Amino acid sequence: HYLDEMGFDYYQLTQPQKVSSHSPRCFSLPENCKLLFVSPDVPHGSTLVMFDKVMDSMGLSTEMSLHVLPCYLSQVDLSRIEWVWFAGCSPNFDIECKLLQTPVLKDIEGNNLQRRALWQQIRAYQS
Repeated sequence: HYLDEMGFDYYQLTQPQKVSSHSPRCFSLPENCKLLFVSPDVPHGSTLVMFDKVMDSMGLSTEMSLHVLPCYLSQVDLSRIEWVWFAGCSPNFDIECKLLQTPVLKDIEGNNLQRRALWQQIRAYQS
């Protein structure tokens, strides 16, 4: 609780089992968030343009998505999320929503085989 008193909103313990009073915080997603993008890389530049196009093909806008680093996923409340897209990482627990798994965006960009595989995953949920 010392960190709370000092005004720290976010922190991650490297050995939480050693702190008996620690209970991990769970972050709720905004109601308009339909897709959680889980990746070590944040979309930017040309990968952001590609991300926008993929979102548009899903009938979603970029404003309806949030990025989270894989190490923080366990702290996110996924109860209301529609899609989770893992790019460059894998889920380490069962996800009860529409799930996409791809390499990082920079490895999909310009790779027709990877783009087709992503499109097939999206289409499987839309049919």
